[in-house]
Amino acid sequence: MDRPEIIVVERHASVAHRSFATGGFILLTPGANAYRNADMIPGSAPQMLEWCSVNRCDHVGSEGERTSSLRHRIRFPDTETFLRFQKQFGRNST
Repeated sequence: MDRPEIIVVERHASVAHRSFATGGFILLTPGANAYRNADMIPGSAPQMLEWCSVNRCDHVGSEGERTSSLRHRIRFPDTETFLRFQKQFGRNST
């Protein structure tokens, strides 16, 4: 089974819709490479990236400009770690 992947979007400009002003994450389905129209879950990108680092996720790469937004491709070590991430940062998290 493929390891779950997400894109963490880190925004540094206030031009974005206010609900996504600081960023969030986009779940990638297997084989997905286009995510522009995907449903983004808002949240703190720095907190997500720190959580992923502590939990041994692979930071596969970044693209974008630091002045607007960076997109970080994150690969989880296993499904259980991804489920813990979703519980922490998903729509139903508190």
